[in-house]
Amino acid sequence: MIRNATVHDRSAISAIIQAIGFEPSETETVLASFDQAFSEPASSIPIWIVDDDSGVHGVAYTEPERMADRVHNLLLVAVHPDKQRQGIGTKLVTQIEYTVSQANGRLLLVETMAIRDFAHVRQLYERLGFTREAQIRDYYADGFDKVVYSKIPTIDGR
Repeated sequence: MIRNATVHDRSAISAIIQAIGFEPSETETVLASFDQAFSEPASSIPIWIVDDDSGVHGVAYTEPERMADRVHNLLLVAVHPDKQRQGIGTKLVTQIEYTVSQANGRLLLVETMAIRDFAHVRQLYERLGFTREAQIRDYYADGFDKVVYSKIPTIDGR
């Protein structure tokens, strides 16, 4: 079941992002964004959702781009390794797209790494109709390129 995240999901989200291999500093950054989102007034909370089927197994997070008209950036999609490749990532991205569409968003962006270990992630976005827009060499570190995808959000995720 996909639902909006609550402050009570913090420890489960932390466990997921640590399980997928985030470094401690990356985990701190994600959790700081989560904490900030839930300390702001309800009208300005970025969109955090979780897959909760007998426990939180996945999380996705998007927020509006500050310098663009109705553009959202999908900043995090993470599924616990024990639950990967079972459709949870697809459900999370589809729900984010639906939510952005309902909020009158006109463009959804997502960035990922161009490394071999992330091939299944890039395939997911392409399968869901995202268009590969750019690749920036050595963005994350030497040898770690960033790939940018975009999609016009729709209610049905097509």
